[in-house]
Amino acid sequence: MAENRLTGAGRSILALVQTDNKSRREQEAWASLAPASRRRYRSALRKLQRWTEQHAGPAAAAASAPELLCDFLEAEAAAGRINGLAIVLAALTFWQRAAGQPPTAADPMVGHCLKRLRRNAPAPRQAAALGERELARIRATALKPRRGRLGRREERLELQLRAQVDVALCHLASDAGLRRSEAARLQWSDFTEWDDGSGRLRIAPSKGHDEQVVYITPLATAYLRDLRTMQAVLDDGAPEFGLMRPARTTGPDVKPFENRALIFRLSAAQIGKRIQQACQQAGLAGPYSGHSGRVGMAQRMVRAGAPLPAVQRQGRWKSPAMPARYTRNEDAGQAARWLA
Repeated sequence: MAENRLTGAGRSILALVQTDNKSRREQEAWASLAPASRRRYRSALRKLQRWTEQHAGPAAAAASAPELLCDFLEAEAAAGRINGLAIVLAALTFWQRAAGQPPTAADPMVGHCLKRLRRNAPAPRQAAALGERELARIRATALKPRRGRLGRREERLELQLRAQVDVALCHLASDAGLRRSEAARLQWSDFTEWDDGSGRLRIAPSKGHDEQVVYITPLATAYLRDLRTMQAVLDDGAPEFGLMRPARTTGPDVKPFENRALIFRLSAAQIGKRIQQACQQAGLAGPYSGHSGRVGMAQRMVRAGAPLPAVQRQGRWKSPAMPARYTRNEDAGQAARWLA
């Protein structure tokens, strides 16, 4: 194998990621990551590895590691993948530090290159917000029957369960600012009802955060309660509708959506798709996605007068930059108090 100037002579990122003979230092580093972060980092490193195998041959022998990394960044930006550069740089920096190597991304040349590419890139499209108006539309249309890809209409119990999941999912995503991965791994043991009708939701550690508990409105709490009741009924009967779940809740061969302990029994990809479908059925126009709940939560809180630190805590953001970006229109409206 040609020398790879990003990872060291005669060694590739892909080989190092997959080897079973990592050093103790590397093993501890990978074990510290959340499963979702571990998968994203490995995927990013494989992408970088494929590119470096193609461009680290004799013609690039004189190029430095920062120069090769800048070439990679420019190639990705030219292909319209500017938004994915941050995760690649984070993954490379993580791996190099775990392996005891100086991080290539820390070179000023790489920083200047990334800043230039971001400045010249088109502005990223923000996901549409799941606010109170949107949630009301979703509630009003959730029970409209749908057809599958083969044209089969939903059976009555299928329709009721799908509608209950959609409404509870959208409300909970908008209350707790859930990421798709967070929603996919929520368990009923993470949800607690309070005497005043509201709820509390435990969010497992992710994105470098410790475990957190967030507030859930009484309306979302009621829909979660209804969903839990329906799941209990259908788990005990109605097998003719294909709604039974396996009794096992643990084990290496039990898929996430087969786990009765999970609230939504959907994968992260399915979470985003279900939110999109619910918004489409409600006649909502806009780029709705699995991220719409986070945008909606931030905007709802700011419109109600919440300070940015409170929004940041509810959404589990490390920095106020993202919630400030999501709520910039709401913040601008504060001037209406003083402008006639």
